[in-house]
Amino acid sequence: MAEAEKEHTRSRWVLWSALAVIAIYGIFVFLLWRTGVLTFDQQTRDSQAFAAVLGLLGGFFASSLTFVGVVLKHSLDERNAQIAERNARLAEETERRLTLESQRNDQLKREEAPEP
Repeated sequence: MAEAEKEHTRSRWVLWSALAVIAIYGIFVFLLWRTGVLTFDQQTRDSQAFAAVLGLLGGFFASSLTFVGVVLKHSLDERNAQIAERNARLAEETERRLTLESQRNDQLKREEAPEP
């Protein structure tokens, strides 16, 4: 049950990240439109159109890289958390095993000790 809940949380986190990046890109396009960069008429030069397209592509590229970076960081954090949990379990298991070995060694020493 816990694994399914983690997967659901992970999926929800990625979805919200994607929506945030899309919103940021939408705001970027809106700002380009409001400043007049995306407004074309008869007097628009090719350089202005090129600047508008370059701005849109640059914004899309930056938003995409941001999303990929966020997803990668989240994945690495999840993996590091899993490794830390595994290491903690192994440490507990090792401690239990050493305790059992110590008790067994003490018992064997008592059994081997000559009685007066």
